[in-house]
Amino acid sequence: MKKLTIMAVLAFCSITLFAQYDGPTAPDYKLIERNINNSSSNFNYSNLMERYKLGDSTMTVDEQRHLYFGYVFQPSYNPADTSQYNARMATVLEQTAFFRPGL
Repeated sequence: MKKLTIMAVLAFCSITLFAQYDGPTAPDYKLIERNINNSSSNFNYSNLMERYKLGDSTMTVDEQRHLYFGYVFQPSYNPADTSQYNARMATVLEQTAFFRPGL
């Protein structure tokens, strides 16, 4: 009887572990684009970004996915983004010597 009880508890625990698995899913870009551009949607990009900046820990996985994948649909998105530091870094890297002796 004791073994049966232990087996039942272990089986129940293993079933609940599998029930919580949220495996990787491919993003539906059309749905994400539609949701983030809809101002009345819970997935509106500007609202999600404000929540993210405020450190909202209650964001769901779907909201986080919309925030992450929805950035490519924003007007400010630039796939070839050049940082203001790139030109400064290029100037430094073009130098033949990175330090001056005696200084």
